[in-house]
Amino acid sequence: MLDNIFSILAAKLKQSISSYCELDSADDEYTFISKNGSLVSVLELHGLNRLISWDEYLELNERISDILQPVFAGEGHVLQVHFVSDVNDLKEDLDNTKVKMTKASKLLGLDLTDVISSRQEALLKYCHSERCYLTIWTLPGALPTLKQNIKVHAQKIKSVNYPTHPGKQRILNILAELRSIHQSLVRHIMDQFCGAGFYIDLLQVHLVTADLRYKLYPSLTSREWRPSLPCDPVTPNLERLQREGLSAWLWPSISEQIFPASAENLNLKHCQIDGYHYASVVLDLFPQDIQPFHNLMIRLRNAGIPWNFSAVLSGNGISITKSKVAFAQLLAFSSYHNKLLVNSHNLLKYIQENSDNPVIKFSIVLTTWAPKEDKELLHRYETYLTRALQSWGGGESSTITGDPLVVVIGSLPAMSSQHYGTVCACPLNEATKFMPFTSSASPWKTGNMLFRTTHGKL
Repeated sequence: MLDNIFSILAAKLKQSISSYCELDSADDEYTFISKNGSLVSVLELHGLNRLISWDEYLELNERISDILQPVFAGEGHVLQVHFVSDVNDLKEDLDNTKVKMTKASKLLGLDLTDVISSRQEALLKYCHSERCYLTIWTLPGALPTLKQNIKVHAQKIKSVNYPTHPGKQRILNILAELRSIHQSLVRHIMDQFCGAGFYIDLLQVHLVTADLRYKLYPSLTSREWRPSLPCDPVTPNLERLQREGLSAWLWPSISEQIFPASAENLNLKHCQIDGYHYASVVLDLFPQDIQPFHNLMIRLRNAGIPWNFSAVLSGNGISITKSKVAFAQLLAFSSYHNKLLVNSHNLLKYIQENSDNPVIKFSIVLTTWAPKEDKELLHRYETYLTRALQSWGGGESSTITGDPLVVVIGSLPAMSSQHYGTVCACPLNEATKFMPFTSSASPWKTGNMLFRTTHGKL
């Protein structure tokens, strides 16, 4: 009992690095279970099957808004959009393709090693690696009869007498009714995105967990490493079996497996994980002139810095302005800005009540990193990132986040459902204009030839 109490307190106070991750177990091959019973799925969006014009971009934005509308009909779902661009990933992709091309040439009796190496060096100058992920969270609040479902589920678990222990996976921490809601939503998004011309894949839990750990701790993680999940073999040693009892046969929590070492905050702006220092930039005041994500990507690609973009969208955005508008109405005579706040709330309320375009909560965080030995390089990257974000339509940003470690970890796919940037209320069709959904992609997933898109994607 005391162990459970101390474990809960440590998680609340963020004493353990694993408490920064909400993932706990796996429900099936493609679905995570979080510590609060939410279901999580990660999709990789490779891009469009065509090039689009400006008019097609606007039409595509409206179609994506229609696709995502059921997600934000209530407060039971959260969507995270994660985009990452890293030159190290490009080198790895080129090396993997080089091996395939060399094998293919040898099968044909040709020695093209010099040609392949020369092509690889040329592509490093003009290409970049990019990945885009959609993380879908279905929270327990999506159930209309949540309290009743929890009560019945608790009685079932009590009757089973399933062993539990801090740091172990709770594979029964899932409501059956929530599973059907989540699966239907994931299938809806995949079908609709495919119908709109996107190449999209649902990622396996093993691969997502392994990739998260490799991104955070590349020096401590092999590319062949895979997590221990339900249905995977577990062999506890005798000491653990005597100390923990039957719970020693349980799989370690996913959050425990992702973090093989500690991490630390260096100051209010930077943190250190493995051999890298990280800096995050939060978008505080959103741009007045909304520009496509492509414009931001081109600026940062020309700067040659590693970076990632994380946007979190959730429902009931109108609640943000409700608490502020009451005071603004009382003090409307004292400041012009108070009148603007009241007018903006009334406009959002009108959109929410008189259209199919839901008002959502929306936040954006960008992160960059550099080797811990080169602090000057990190400062330069951080400056590039801040200037690029400010020039992306005239927004205002901040580099002081208070707890940079929780912001960096939370900006990765599936690690957290919380907003870590400044949260604003905006219509869904306006938020989707910021998203990295317009890049084109190759129809072939693998092959022995290298191609690149018009904007340099490999």
